[in-house]
Amino acid sequence: MKQITLIIAALAFLTISSCKKEEEKKSKTDLLTASAWKPKSMIYDPIDDVPADEIEDCDKDDAVKFNTGGAGTLNAGTIKCDPSDPQTEPFTWAFAASETQLILFGETYSIVTLDANSLVLRMSDAGDTYTITMTH
Repeated sequence: MKQITLIIAALAFLTISSCKKEEEKKSKTDLLTASAWKPKSMIYDPIDDVPADEIEDCDKDDAVKFNTGGAGTLNAGTIKCDPSDPQTEPFTWAFAASETQLILFGETYSIVTLDANSLVLRMSDAGDTYTITMTH
């Protein structure tokens, strides 16, 4: 009887462990499309560093929502930088270079971090480096 109990306990442990591993291993698309992203910081190397508390209020409440299939929506939030701007703006996105890059708003960004809580993108242009950090 003890052996049967041990076998059942072992099977239950393996089942729970395998389910947990499946939950932990999400695709980059799943991570990107889980919910809307909001800007946390923008760093323009080598000169500027705009921390979260200096991002304009009209940008802080923006939400970038990536949808599966390569479409997305930029929502200007409750405070618009320009009142005549549309509330929402559609965009397209795609992964490139074996999902190490993100093509967004016509620009190619290197993906520095993409996990359940943060998205960090970096782009270089004419010797300047731009790093954008977003969180849920």
